[in-house]
Amino acid sequence: MMPSDCHLPSESKVSSSHAGRISAGGPPRERIPRCARLCQSLAFARRRFGVAALVAGMVVTAVAQEPAKKQAPVALDLLQENTQDYAQPEEPTLVTVEEAQYLMREGKGEPGGEEFVQAVGAIYAVAYGLQGLRASAGQPFQVAPLEALWWGSGERFEFLDEPRESWNWRVLIRVPAFVGEEDLRKVAPPNSMIRLKTLLEGPSVQVLHRGPYSEEPATIAAMTAFAEEHGYVPSAPHHEIYLTDPNRTPPEKMRTILRQPVKEASAE
Repeated sequence: MMPSDCHLPSESKVSSSHAGRISAGGPPRERIPRCARLCQSLAFARRRFGVAALVAGMVVTAVAQEPAKKQAPVALDLLQENTQDYAQPEEPTLVTVEEAQYLMREGKGEPGGEEFVQAVGAIYAVAYGLQGLRASAGQPFQVAPLEALWWGSGERFEFLDEPRESWNWRVLIRVPAFVGEEDLRKVAPPNSMIRLKTLLEGPSVQVLHRGPYSEEPATIAAMTAFAEEHGYVPSAPHHEIYLTDPNRTPPEKMRTILRQPVKEASAE
């Protein structure tokens, strides 16, 4: 906007007064009040180029006088930044998953059991604590969805044929690479049992499961058949990525990425 104390002078006054003094070696330009210099420029624009140029000059001047606004950095979205890792094919597909860093807590028992629920609450609390910590340092990021690894007793990757109370699991939340151990120590309680861990799953059979968790066995069976058909066997625990909140989403509309890291059967 124009300064409130600035009145646009007539063309004659500008040309015979201010402009004449400047061209005749009068006071240095910087000594002329800023408002007067602005008025000279606008009057010249009106005389030389017409009203349209004058209006344009006023707009440009107003923009130039606006204080620079510092834009907040955009929060990092790990799913958008790593779309290849979070592919959602409708049929089992072979993908390659890159190395990623996670918050992790390990336990045993059925999904939805007391220990599992406590672990989920604890890992979310730490994830949001890290989010606030890094945002204050100018590195904001969005908290990624919950993930989990599942396997059977011992080192068995198969688990569906075992009692649910004997299932082993690790709950995960992916975090950016700039999150470090020092950050974790600042936000995680000493007894949280949450740690930072890097996973490199590599070749994996992946598919989007639509529907309730109770119907996952059929989708997992299709993944197993696909892997065997292409000469692959499991190389790491079954991996699930929960894209929807079961407390807010009807079972039939739930979406879960299922992933099974694999290796060539001949490599055993």
